[in-house]
Amino acid sequence: MEVWCSRSSYVEGQLDASEREVRNGVHVRRFRTPVFSRRTKVGRLTTYFVFYVQVACRLLLGRSRPYVVFLTTPPLLPFLGYLYREFRRQKYAIWSMDLHPEAEIASGMLEAGSTPSLVIHRLSDAGYVNATFVVELGRCMRERILARGVDAARLHRISIWIDTDEVQPVPHADNPLRPQLGIGEEKVITYAGNAGIAHRFEELCGAIEALSEDQAVRFIFVGDGPRRKQIEDYVRARRLRNFEYLDYFPRSQLRYSLGFPDIHIVTLRTAFSGVAVPAKLYGIMAAGRPVLFIGPTDCETADVIREVGCGAVVDPDHDPDCIESIAALLRRWALNADLRSEVGRRGRVAVVERYSRQTCCAEFEHVITRWWNGPLPS
Repeated sequence: MEVWCSRSSYVEGQLDASEREVRNGVHVRRFRTPVFSRRTKVGRLTTYFVFYVQVACRLLLGRSRPYVVFLTTPPLLPFLGYLYREFRRQKYAIWSMDLHPEAEIASGMLEAGSTPSLVIHRLSDAGYVNATFVVELGRCMRERILARGVDAARLHRISIWIDTDEVQPVPHADNPLRPQLGIGEEKVITYAGNAGIAHRFEELCGAIEALSEDQAVRFIFVGDGPRRKQIEDYVRARRLRNFEYLDYFPRSQLRYSLGFPDIHIVTLRTAFSGVAVPAKLYGIMAAGRPVLFIGPTDCETADVIREVGCGAVVDPDHDPDCIESIAALLRRWALNADLRSEVGRRGRVAVVERYSRQTCCAEFEHVITRWWNGPLPS
């Protein structure tokens, strides 16, 4: 079994990793790509193109592989699956982590109905419709994929998962990051991960300002992304002292970086409902922390939070006083340790039962063996 990926880092530059290695019996091949900044459209597109060409050449001209699962980034990888089927007569499947060109349209990179968006849609649809099966992440994404013409019988829902052994609830007294960050009695509210074009921060920034004089709360953002500067400029212009922005922590500290906050924030722009699903929710649940989702009520993230009871949802499109609602909710959670504990506990229970790596990988194995008539060859 093989995995092909890029050596490009999620943040910037190249990963400090070998081009080839074997992990748990799986052969990993990392393709070299240009070291351009992912913050620019040109840099991102160039990196995608070089990766795409390398994969295409090896699939279409190299030795045949009987079964291939394609992810959806970079865009048009599903279409490469269609070409692989047509030219090599082999089966393929799609693991739909996001949708293109819907993501580019939602972000404003492409205009809906424009020639480029229509071309990408047609090519991507060919990849989806001709796949042996498609794995989707939730209700709203499923509806979008069905609209492409994919047979419902070939669609299977497997959630994003988290390693519940790697990420576990850590009591504050046992978390080395809290004293390192100078956290005292105040309650820490965190947005962690990529601050990208799919996320919304206007209302959250307004709530940070509304709580700026509240000594009981402190906002710590962790990560990076194209909207980090916008957030920092907002805070700097208003001289807010209850906020700081930190770079990513090493992966080895994941349980601590997810565990040092008292409350987590997840956001999503309405246009990305069913197009992208924030994976950070499941790590937060595994850490046993409550989550406030600022985004559309009609999306996968809101569905999970309501079903599990692991947090709350504030939809700015339906709440004209959403900044006040966000600030009031965060203040109430900050003052009620029992409530935070119970809400976080529900998330942990649900993630162990439904969204663990073991559970979701078993579901994936079941789908593969059903459609490909037996286990994958080594």
